[in-house]
Amino acid sequence: MEMRPIDPLERVAVLDRWESNQKRDRRRAAWSAWASVVAAGVVLAALIYFGHRDLAAVQKQVEDKQGEIREEQAKLDKLKTQNAELEQRNRAFGSVLGRVDTKQAKAAVEQALTQNPQVATILPRVYLQIVDPNDRAYANYMGKKLQEAGFIVLGVEFRADAFRPDARGLKTTDVRYYKKADEPGALKVVEALKKAGEDPVKLNYLGLENNTQVRANHFEVWFAANSGARMKSINPAAQ
Repeated sequence: MEMRPIDPLERVAVLDRWESNQKRDRRRAAWSAWASVVAAGVVLAALIYFGHRDLAAVQKQVEDKQGEIREEQAKLDKLKTQNAELEQRNRAFGSVLGRVDTKQAKAAVEQALTQNPQVATILPRVYLQIVDPNDRAYANYMGKKLQEAGFIVLGVEFRADAFRPDARGLKTTDVRYYKKADEPGALKVVEALKKAGEDPVKLNYLGLENNTQVRANHFEVWFAANSGARMKSINPAAQ
């Protein structure tokens, strides 16, 4: 079968259609590319918007937490200041009481506690008891150490009823407290005594939970018989 020769005009028409198709395809490709770019831009803008919004929310949460931390720190600083002032008053009060007669000191404190019972929950008071009259100087020395640790020390009392010149006397110094709520304070008394050189020291819970006559923060130190023999070893100035 023979091919018919293509007329020049037909050839021109074919070329025109081909070029038209090529231009149309290029336009479609360009529009498709632009549509992809626009879609990507929209997606990117949405990501930036929502990301910025989430970041702003997180930043606000962080700022709120920082504000809460600052408030708590301010409260803590205030409590520290109040505690330091209270300890300073306690030491000053203890220093004054240490220079007056034991009976007068006890009477003054009892009067203050009666007039304002809430003071009993603040002032840690220590009563020193000796069972050997020769231990008074030693007990006074330990009382000063307790005052330096922030306790109100109400002098030294010789308990003649507990005096035992033989081997049956009190052999270990103990810190006595009446109620479980006061145990942390009693442990601090024990710690202060040990730091001053009195060791061993026994913690002695008396279990008077239901006794309404016993005030809070009330402690007794009962020194072991012949405690004063250790004076020179812990206090060179006494030699």
